[in-house]
Amino acid sequence: MMVRNKDQRPQDYKEVEVAFRPSHADATYQAKYGIQARSGGGRASARETIGRVAAGAIARQILQRSHGTEVVAWVKRIHDLEAQVDASAVTREAVEANIVRCPDATMAERMIERIEAIGQEGDSCGGLIECVVRRPPVGLGMPVFDKLEADLAKAVMSLPATKGFEIGSGFAGTLLKGRQHTDAFLPSDDGRLRTASNNSGGIQGGISNGVSKVNYIDELENKIKIAFNEDNQVLIETFLEGQEVSVGVINRNGKRIILPITEIISENELFDYNAKYLGESQEITPGNISKESEALIHKYIAKIYDNIELNGITRSEFIIVNQIPHILETNTIPGFTKQSIIPQQIEVQKLSVKQVLCDQIKSIL
Repeated sequence: MMVRNKDQRPQDYKEVEVAFRPSHADATYQAKYGIQARSGGGRASARETIGRVAAGAIARQILQRSHGTEVVAWVKRIHDLEAQVDASAVTREAVEANIVRCPDATMAERMIERIEAIGQEGDSCGGLIECVVRRPPVGLGMPVFDKLEADLAKAVMSLPATKGFEIGSGFAGTLLKGRQHTDAFLPSDDGRLRTASNNSGGIQGGISNGVSKVNYIDELENKIKIAFNEDNQVLIETFLEGQEVSVGVINRNGKRIILPITEIISENELFDYNAKYLGESQEITPGNISKESEALIHKYIAKIYDNIELNGITRSEFIIVNQIPHILETNTIPGFTKQSIIPQQIEVQKLSVKQVLCDQIKSIL
């Protein structure tokens, strides 16, 4: 997509040739790159956000169609005028009903008047935008540097002139004690996670599974106690000692493609966090497995895909014991980071990761 910049007004920027604009990027760009956008615009211009607007419009549709996710954002405050908006009931229609995009119609009129009055004084003012995400998919975000709130903060803070970002209770949460701030979990009939409050903004960091391996029977009691520190329910399973493999599946033009199988060799006792994310494992694609095991895996994958009506991109994990593959899990939201297995398998298949993702988006839209 191309959007042409048709209304440039370089005459408005003549003063930039002799003086830096206060609080603009003129001085820092000159210091870092030795250049100035003296005709206006440039990489620091708010016009560069049009690409995010276009991508966001597509992302909104994908989230809505795939998960029923709804994203609504509105102007809550302009200067010292603040609207009272019920975040649980606000609609996009109410937001788009006026030019200032404030769902409080009475306050919106006052905001417009304030902006015009300040503009007539040759000045400007700022504001505050609030956003609510309803029915987001569970499991977004990664540990440490790629937490969901970190990604959201980076995206929002990269917008020109943005100087603050909050999730949930935000900075006001520092005024609460721990027991006041904690979001207690509630029972639900549909299996979705629900909380009595939302001070954490729907995002709770960290990954924990409480898995322990018992090598000798006299270790069992202590390992069960460790597991109960993580949850009030414990699952005990027989350990399968064998060859661990992972296999991805994609759909292209209505055709199911089973990707080359990856063999996972962990340097640790289990394929834990360090093995998965910190490089303490070998991931060999295609893996060194027998033709018999490969054929069975393809057979099982087809059954899994058809029986639970999967679509799009998935990844399934197996342990092969005496040539027989045993299914561990099927992941319907596989990772796509540099450490992830699916991108490796796509490249070995001689396909483009970019094209595969574009195909998935087209199939949804």
